[in-house]
Amino acid sequence: MKERGSWIIATPFFYKGNIYFGTSDTHRFYCMDTGSGKIKWTLPLNMRVYGSATVLNGEIVFGCFNGKVYFVDPESGKINSIFQTEESKNRYSSLFDGDEKFRKDVPLYGDNYVEVEKKILALGSILSSPLAEDQVLYFGDTNGFFYALVKKFQKITSPK
Repeated sequence: MKERGSWIIATPFFYKGNIYFGTSDTHRFYCMDTGSGKIKWTLPLNMRVYGSATVLNGEIVFGCFNGKVYFVDPESGKINSIFQTEESKNRYSSLFDGDEKFRKDVPLYGDNYVEVEKKILALGSILSSPLAEDQVLYFGDTNGFFYALVKKFQKITSPK
């Protein structure tokens, strides 16, 4: 598989015969069958994934530059739930529209890309790989916060 136009930065994560990994510039998360090398599913995102995934309670978990942690079904790629940092909740609409795409007045790679990158990082971007241990998910964000999440067995979604 070649991901044209993007980098795969983090170490892939192996779970039950599949490899899971995110991309940088094309903003996708993948599940690849290790036996055939075929892509089983792709999850389009609105931002980069730099950290490796992990597993918690049978779900694939990974963080994203948009300040969100995704809990995904490993077989289907369906997003079961999302945790969103407080600053991402507060600042999200300054970058993204209601369709989860960059607002038209926010050119990601335009002339003011430095200012846009500062706004992205201010969301509480999750660049590191989360750690799952004893039913707790640990990770940090770009605003300097360290999280220890205990996910209940229910849907935990946050507003866009």
